[in-house]
Amino acid sequence: MKRNRLLIIDDDPLICKTLEHIAQKAGFEVMSTDSAFSFFSQLELFDPSLIIVDLIMPEISGTDLMLRMAKLHTEAKLIITSGQDSSIIEAAEMLAKKNGLSVLGILKKPFSAANLKYLLTLHLSHFDKTTNSERWEDAPHNSEWTPSLEEIIRVIEDDEITLNFQPKLSASDGDLLGFEALARWNVPGRGQITPSLFIPLAERNHLYSVMTKNIARKGINWLGKLNKLNTTDSSKPTRSYGLAFNITINALYDHDLPEQFLELCNEFEVAPNLITLEVSEPDSITDLDEFINALERFSKLGFHLSLDDFGTGHMAIRELVRSPFHEVKIDKKFVAICDKSQEAKAIVKCCIDIAKNLNLKVIAEGIETQEIRDFVEAEGCYAVQGYLISKPLQEEQVLAWMQDNTNF
Repeated sequence: MKRNRLLIIDDDPLICKTLEHIAQKAGFEVMSTDSAFSFFSQLELFDPSLIIVDLIMPEISGTDLMLRMAKLHTEAKLIITSGQDSSIIEAAEMLAKKNGLSVLGILKKPFSAANLKYLLTLHLSHFDKTTNSERWEDAPHNSEWTPSLEEIIRVIEDDEITLNFQPKLSASDGDLLGFEALARWNVPGRGQITPSLFIPLAERNHLYSVMTKNIARKGINWLGKLNKLNTTDSSKPTRSYGLAFNITINALYDHDLPEQFLELCNEFEVAPNLITLEVSEPDSITDLDEFINALERFSKLGFHLSLDDFGTGHMAIRELVRSPFHEVKIDKKFVAICDKSQEAKAIVKCCIDIAKNLNLKVIAEGIETQEIRDFVEAEGCYAVQGYLISKPLQEEQVLAWMQDNTNF
């Protein structure tokens, strides 16, 4: 079963096309049908990991369809969609769960693209490894859990997001350059929850700017303390390490955020040029000038800008040339397999060549073997990051790792 295979059954061709389009843009392989016979054939042959089921169809009801899936012990997760009253949809969800099916969520018609994207992102996150190299959803008490808006609000109000830190090394000499801050939500009884599960919900409810500032405060405060340790020992050269944060497009467009980041830097005595903001390639840029202006609000204050997930192909070269990025970060799904896939190796090499020709530094994340590290270093990467170097570290683990692995 591949994590990104989606099967849709709905008798409305327009809705099918809309669902297909959004899911394909999110990286899914998609098949759709309005026929029960075709559906069960595709269920066996296509082997989807996610299924969208419409409750009302002329040939067979969605509940009957789900009961037949239960008899087949279908392992794929379900998204139930319908324009019916919420009580009817909830009853169908309860029936599905009672019969052993896993329901990821409800998509009430008319649905928004944002709601569907959230569920698709949530589904993909169920397949990602946590920092303990175990799948979070494998725990029985996690498999059906989705955070609520009330829980996200409480997380923000109580400042419950913690940070892990993954080291970045210079590719040329192996020196420690800094860290990437990785947000985590520690949920009692469930473990560490990664951003792919809680950020989409925060964004949908316009809460991510507040969450971003809370995360930045913790990270910049931590970095200020770390760099001050370098000034207490005169026998060692003074070093100022950097810290990278992931920032979403929605947060990027918050006009107040650059000044708020600067205030935090001033408060904790951290130079803005030590802070890198990693911005993922947007799915599309409808207003390039607005996008560039948003980036420049940070750049003009001295912050470092990195284009994350470079190589996924969303941004055209002309857009990249105009944007004030200082570096690009090659998508780790290519880096992590470039020792096994010639196609991935060619993509990584092409990304490095493009970035170097544009005078941009190149970061390679997803370094999991020495062969991969040797390859990207030989191609001219500026920095490397990945499990070969270190897994993400909790705050109390960082100094011990630095003492064991660097000249700190």
